[in-house]
Amino acid sequence: MLSNKELNEFFEWYYPKTYFAKVDNSEIKLPKEIEKSTFKDAFIFAYKYYLNNRLTVNSLLTLEKIINRNEDGFVDHGLRKKDLDSPIRPVAKIKDIKPRLASLLKAYQGFTISDDDARNSYFMDTFLSIYPFSDGNARIATIIVMVDYLKNNKKPPIFDSRKTFTRMIVAKDTLAFQNYFEHQVELANKE
Repeated sequence: MLSNKELNEFFEWYYPKTYFAKVDNSEIKLPKEIEKSTFKDAFIFAYKYYLNNRLTVNSLLTLEKIINRNEDGFVDHGLRKKDLDSPIRPVAKIKDIKPRLASLLKAYQGFTISDDDARNSYFMDTFLSIYPFSDGNARIATIIVMVDYLKNNKKPPIFDSRKTFTRMIVAKDTLAFQNYFEHQVELANKE
């Protein structure tokens, strides 16, 4: 288990390398320091929670609440309330979000394969195809994956290009996403 100091040191090493730190402020409508702070708070919460507990839909809702905090405090969006008709990548209908999330979490936590890359790329790809929240889906998926790697004393993938990450997600090609994911893990381990 990492200490608070080690968690903070890891975060300060990891975050600046990600595309989250490079996003144009006009897109997120938050000062960069708030964006970084919410990501860090959600990461630390997830790490401490996930060490002793199984992920649940409720723990994901808590992460969403922390991630989407604004300057005035918590903004509790909860699960997405509208169906999205995305020509880019179909996402779950509202009625299917909770059952699909529950099914994903059961599969993810019940995986018997020891291949962290395959298991975590599956989680991220599937989570983003469900798209359960109005905002913060990629950040939440990244945090879950970060924590899983850290629990196993490994460096998580670093997604440094929003354009490439988005292109891989919308491609609807699970194998291509897994290859991209594994490449990002390799890059992190070269650091």
